[in-house]
Amino acid sequence: DPGNRAQNINENLGKMLRLDVDSASPYGIPATNPYVGIEGNDEIWAIGLRNPWKFSFNRLNGDLWIADVGQNAIEEINKVTAPLSNAALNFGWRCYEGNVAYNNSGCSAYSSTYAPIAVYVHGTTNRCSITGGYFYTGSTYPNFANKYFFADYCTGEIGWVSSDGTITWNYNGPNLITTFGEDTNGELYVAMGGTIYKMIDASLSVNDFGNKGLQLYPNPVQNELVVKNENHLLLRSVTITDLTGKVVLTQSLDALADNRIAVASLAKGIYLATVEGTNGRLFQTKLVKE
Repeated sequence: DPGNRAQNINENLGKMLRLDVDSASPYGIPATNPYVGIEGNDEIWAIGLRNPWKFSFNRLNGDLWIADVGQNAIEEINKVTAPLSNAALNFGWRCYEGNVAYNNSGCSAYSSTYAPIAVYVHGTTNRCSITGGYFYTGSTYPNFANKYFFADYCTGEIGWVSSDGTITWNYNGPNLITTFGEDTNGELYVAMGGTIYKMIDASLSVNDFGNKGLQLYPNPVQNELVVKNENHLLLRSVTITDLTGKVVLTQSLDALADNRIAVASLAKGIYLATVEGTNGRLFQTKLVKE
């Protein structure tokens, strides 16, 4: 941004624009945009962005999450709490890269900008470019709750930001992660190396499963798996998925204390077993195939 366009309110570059696509041609301007009626382009909602890749809304409460790619050293994540402000927000670029001064000659103080909720530095890692994702709004994986998921493009790592702004890195993928997606139930997906993967929580334990009155044994398993239903829950089916989210086995469950499932054909590895009740409730646990 050699021309510091992201700070120039008379240019649309380096900005987040807010348009009314349902009125006027080619679009209308929301009357609450911050520069309507004063100096500055009417389309602008916020300034000081470098290259958001990408932004998304928490569909449960309307919070806006922006993953803004840095220049040389710092990647940043911004969270704007709903209801979204109609004031002119300034995310800082190019005066600041993340939370550090970059080229701030003649710029306002950092305190006048909208600070990111979290940043991470490249440092001695191979991290180089943030890929924005989503705040988890699903119900299948309780450990994902209250977390915003994202990735680093260069390393294939998936990270999350907790409510206090702490970043945790966990999964290290084999390919570059270009984007995330979510389905109608709020479950998350990752596009990597030309393949779409479903994100699952492989840390679910047998004890969590057992607290629902269900047992899955033997675990690890070799040839035959037993679903024991001690509390006589009304069950519909059991589904086994691998760690890419691919369904490898589905079987209906009868109203029996023990249901037996042949798993000899499954390859050795770690799987996720999901038992669905007739009311749509899901019970999940990790399964190891020897």
